[in-house]
Amino acid sequence: ANGRVLTGLNTGGAFQSVSGSNTIGTVTVNATHGTDNQARSYGFGADNGATLNIGTVNFNHPTGGTSRNIIGYYNTQGTGAINVTGVIDNLNASPGANTYLFKVGNGTMNLSAANAIPDTEVRVYRGNMTLNGAASFGSSGANTQVQVWQSGSLTFDNSTTNTSNRFSNRVVQIGGGTLNFIPNAAGTTHTSTGALQISQGANTINLAAGGNQTVTFASLTQNAGATLNMIGTFGSTNNKLTFTTAPTLVPATTGILARVTTNGNEFATYSAANGILPFTAYAGASNILSATATQTYKA
Repeated sequence: ANGRVLTGLNTGGAFQSVSGSNTIGTVTVNATHGTDNQARSYGFGADNGATLNIGTVNFNHPTGGTSRNIIGYYNTQGTGAINVTGVIDNLNASPGANTYLFKVGNGTMNLSAANAIPDTEVRVYRGNMTLNGAASFGSSGANTQVQVWQSGSLTFDNSTTNTSNRFSNRVVQIGGGTLNFIPNAAGTTHTSTGALQISQGANTINLAAGGNQTVTFASLTQNAGATLNMIGTFGSTNNKLTFTTAPTLVPATTGILARVTTNGNEFATYSAANGILPFTAYAGASNILSATATQTYKA
């Protein structure tokens, strides 16, 4: 519907599971032609304790119009679970505007298909989105980002199925959100040519235990005032968060990463061999007044 955000019971979604476990197959969402500056929106919801299983979602975003984004809302007002076993597919990869998937509500959304959300920007605003099984975000043209905002978390779960590059080389931006990486017992490697962007707020990256894992992004960018805290199992040869282009240390080669901490109680540094790890090279000065400009002092 033009200009509408959500439909259904209490804006819970056009498809809404109110109790128990419910399944729908293929859903097609059609957007009309025209230039009207109104978004075409649709929603899927799962109420508290309920589950909604979805196969494939096709949204037909025809050419011939402009300024009419399509936005898919998932989990809407509920805290239940939505499981998508197929692909959420924009049938026209070059529409007159953009396509988005908004994960809203405090429930969970699980993706298990390869190339699960091609040509669509993903934004996790609340609750958790998990990629497991064969799931990857899929290739993307104009919309390249995956964003995780405050109160949202994104989990890459390789505990059962070991799938590499679930990012599909997209830029990952976190603005007060959390990234979780769960390894396979046989070892896991995630390598992306996309950047990791720390845009705002207090952010967390968790490398869980359970197997060796290496997570690699192309580069790290961080806006003023934005912070990152590393937790879990990291900072070693076999478990690490690394970047193809090493981030800048202050001072260079021996210093710390600005506004990055480890386990909430220690500054962070970086090495090519171990990635982000706790900083230990504190100045031996017993009085902060005797520390020099290039030394890091710990009281």
